[in-house]
Amino acid sequence: MPTDLENAIASGDTANIIQLLSKWSESERRSAAPSAIQALQRERQNAFQALHAVIENERPAWNQRDCHTSAALAVLGTASLSEIQKLNFFLWEDSAYDIMAARRPEWLAAWCEWTLLRNASDWAVVRRLVREGICPQPQSDRYFLWMTERAAQNDVKAFLLRDPDLLDNELWRLFEIEGDSAVSLNNSEKYGKSKWSHALLELAEEGRISRERLLDAALDALSRDFHEYRAGWFSRFHEALKPTLDERAARTERYLQLLSSKIPPTVAFALNAVMVLDKAGLMSAAAGLEAIPPVFYADAKTTITRALRLTERWSKTDPRLHTVAAEAVLPALEHESRDVREAIQKFTGSAPIDAPPRGAAETSPPTSTPLQAASNKPILPISTVEELVAAFASVIENEGPPEELERVLDGVSRLGAERPPDFHRLTGPLQKRARKFRGENDGYSFHGASVRTVFSELARAWLDGESPKEPVDQKVIGLEDFLAARVRGVAQRVSAGKSDAILSAPTHRGAWISPITLVKRLADQTSAPNRLDLIQSLLRLSRDERAEALALATQLKGETGEAVRHALGADHGAVGADAALWAAASRARDPETDDPMVGARHTGLGPDIAEAGKIEFQWLSEINPRSEIILAGYASYHLYHVSISTIPAAPRQCGLDFPTLQIYRTGLGQPAMTRWASSVWPGYRESWFAAGCGAIGDNLDWWEARWGNREFLAPLLDPSTKLGLMALTLMALGLAAKNADEGALTTDILISAIADGRLNEHRMSQILTLLFAWEQVTMPRVTRRVEQASRVSERHSRVLYAGLATALETAPPTSAASLGSVLEAFHELSIELSAGPPSGKLSEFLAGQQGKNRAAAIAKKIIALPQVK
Repeated sequence: MPTDLENAIASGDTANIIQLLSKWSESERRSAAPSAIQALQRERQNAFQALHAVIENERPAWNQRDCHTSAALAVLGTASLSEIQKLNFFLWEDSAYDIMAARRPEWLAAWCEWTLLRNASDWAVVRRLVREGICPQPQSDRYFLWMTERAAQNDVKAFLLRDPDLLDNELWRLFEIEGDSAVSLNNSEKYGKSKWSHALLELAEEGRISRERLLDAALDALSRDFHEYRAGWFSRFHEALKPTLDERAARTERYLQLLSSKIPPTVAFALNAVMVLDKAGLMSAAAGLEAIPPVFYADAKTTITRALRLTERWSKTDPRLHTVAAEAVLPALEHESRDVREAIQKFTGSAPIDAPPRGAAETSPPTSTPLQAASNKPILPISTVEELVAAFASVIENEGPPEELERVLDGVSRLGAERPPDFHRLTGPLQKRARKFRGENDGYSFHGASVRTVFSELARAWLDGESPKEPVDQKVIGLEDFLAARVRGVAQRVSAGKSDAILSAPTHRGAWISPITLVKRLADQTSAPNRLDLIQSLLRLSRDERAEALALATQLKGETGEAVRHALGADHGAVGADAALWAAASRARDPETDDPMVGARHTGLGPDIAEAGKIEFQWLSEINPRSEIILAGYASYHLYHVSISTIPAAPRQCGLDFPTLQIYRTGLGQPAMTRWASSVWPGYRESWFAAGCGAIGDNLDWWEARWGNREFLAPLLDPSTKLGLMALTLMALGLAAKNADEGALTTDILISAIADGRLNEHRMSQILTLLFAWEQVTMPRVTRRVEQASRVSERHSRVLYAGLATALETAPPTSAASLGSVLEAFHELSIELSAGPPSGKLSEFLAGQQGKNRAAAIAKKIIALPQVK
């Protein structure tokens, strides 16, 4: 590196660096790049030392930030794009513009796109490069979205007027882009200092932007069915423009089209606009009736009630329209609200509303056991490299499903050394795709961050022959890292040009392995099995064929043979020294009971090792943890947290090779990885459901967007899954969850479990008793989902009715509001089943409800039901 540049970096003289670099040719810049990169790495280390000095109350010897910035500018002015991306440094200085404007590398446009993906800090630099014609306008959404955040930090109107070209192009792109959880127009409006809606309204009033175009752009945005949180900004902005009747009339067709939107608030917005036009006599009844049927699929009672009033009015304008109107409202006959169903039935004169919904059928428990049904569905292994490439490409894009991930892992392990003549043609696209997903990462990537990252590294080992790097100070988190380490074992093998079948590849749906097949796989292996692979294979053993497999397993040698025979039920044998291996064998043998043979050799390791874990779920609460809130006069509130404890107690740390312990640590993961983790131990789910209780319970009101939490519920759909206490607790939490996806999945589980006979009246009452005891639960969510399940068949209605009756009799809700919701659901079920008034303790409890609240009123209705003859 030239001495003058080195001195400028050491002194933190950014102006001098810009001046020096502006005189250099590209070849001179590239020759100085290695030294500039070393300088930046050195200054990063110095910055860490300076930070430590500040923490220790010592004053650094120089302005470390200036030196670091100078080194970063030198790298920006000399390095290649890939070198800059690998170092991944940030520049908060306007000097970055001066460097790039002087250099103008051929990859400038690519740098702009890349830096905008990171955060908003470089947006001003990129915008200035665009405005000055130095680089083309980036096409990524982030270029437009970061503009909303930068503008809202101060004054949106002044921001736009300082750069009036934004009003011609960038502004209108904001109506075409949804944004995401990090940045959107709605977020900028909600959290920024200045509001975009106010600025645009003022600019429209001043004639600087077209009011007509704003109205149309808002409707265009709503037609794109953005998420309702982000779509809400556009509907509110449209109404803030206060469109006149003439302006609304000119957009009648647009409002009618929005009635079929997938977003409920957008439907309500469009319905309101249609009602305004209808009240002014500007709406065609025939056109309205043609467009309104989708509204009657809405969940919101208010939306359907308003739509019904409008439909009734239209039907009266012309007798010929009555039939059309009656057909339009039919979908609402299946609405969860009895009031809605009665109103629709009255309008249409349709069949009695207590009949099961159209398409519902009676179901009876299956004649075969659930495990037999699952075992009848074998998984076929991948047989050719061509099939392997197609399957690999699919899972790397879709990150699953788990059984396909296992097929690909097994396929790479068995076929990885094969190189057919057209190998490079077959694998070229997959290799390119995997490199893109992997990016510039040269570190240890076999951790549980994402399925895509882990399998991209497996592709590198297979296709590029690169041996995976060793982990450095890896912190074991949960099952995600156990799974990733299994993949790493295969990657090590194939990168060395070796191939062999893996033991843990499932043979049947549900991640089960046939015991006979496992014994044969072990007998065929020519080398010692991979430990994690062996441990995983034991935990997937099916309970079928164990006697036959045990007879075959006598040929297996060493500690592996002893452990496999113990897992299959052998009554004798010596327990070996490998605690993790014998823990898996013990839990595969019988996950629900203690194992004294293994316990005598391996003690004090925690639950689900030699001893079956006994799990306890508990709510912990604290009132107003911040005392200043109370002093400020705000009402007190509770914070609830889930506590999961076990006997024996789970250790704070455990090794990668103890997956039955790691289950308790699973949570907050990426959805696809959590889904795959659910396949580790299909024979016992209570610990998995306990982890799910912690994840969903701590986010019951959806404080954070934890999309992976629903994967804890999914195994409950499997008819072979037993419903123990943790399973029932998780179902209770799912019914109470605010997240619509978790609630809908739990409703499906309720329906499925009643149909296949796993969920009877007693277990249903256990679920409801739990819910009634949790004072923080929003009970209408629960009763709405219970009512949805009850409408599937009479069998479902009877199980839910009996469960409600038992729970109300033994432990009713203490809150009058919650009790009112529960009694309303019980009242509806009583009418549907012609059950009559209850007797005994429940009758006494209902008679004791006094006052003018909702619970007391409905209790009187239940008592007054006609007696069953």
